Amino acid sequence: MTDSPTSARKPVAASSPQPQKRNLVARILAAQWLPLILIVLAVLFIVQNRARISINLFWAHLESPLWFILVITIVVGLIIGLLTARRRAQRAPQR
Repeated sequence: MTDSPTSARKPVAASSPQPQKRNLVARILAAQWLPLILIVLAVLFIVQNRARISINLFWAHLESPLWFILVITIVVGLIIGLLTARRRAQRAPQR
């Protein structure tokens, strides 16, 4: 008896279902739900707060609509977050 290539048994790998690949839009939306919800909440908060307020910071006195101050605060927070994330990303390969 000789073993021919057709009679040799090949080990059968355990068949595992392949994870379904989601398209790009679904992956982006899944990863961005929390930021999208937070942006919508921030916009709603800003729209509902349109009263005129007075702000005193050290020697500066400013009177402005509250929505404008809120927008400035959010923009400054985003800039700080982006700069912090960029710096963290630059330092990560050094570790």
